[in-house]
Amino acid sequence: MKTILMLGNQAIQCRVQPSRLKANTYEGSFEEAITDECASEFWSDFEQAVNDVMLSVVDHLGERLAELPFFVLVDDRRFHASEVDLQIYPSTRGLSFTLSEG
Repeated sequence: MKTILMLGNQAIQCRVQPSRLKANTYEGSFEEAITDECASEFWSDFEQAVNDVMLSVVDHLGERLAELPFFVLVDDRRFHASEVDLQIYPSTRGLSFTLSEG
């Protein structure tokens, strides 16, 4: 499935497959490092919070995510940030996202 993640001005080619567990959810990986400084810092902080189960920072991360410009192209269909529940793990270059219905 052709998927491109746009983080700021950086286009990242992704290899994703539909999740077997959840509708409208895709999982996969990317090879190119995130070079957009704001996005890189945010997703590193996100991964650290997830790994450390730091639930107290989730609201703060949600606010920061709302400020990051990104969208996902799936088979040439564009999904804006408000339509995507995105999770990126820079250390493993893994990602998953759920597209909103409708």
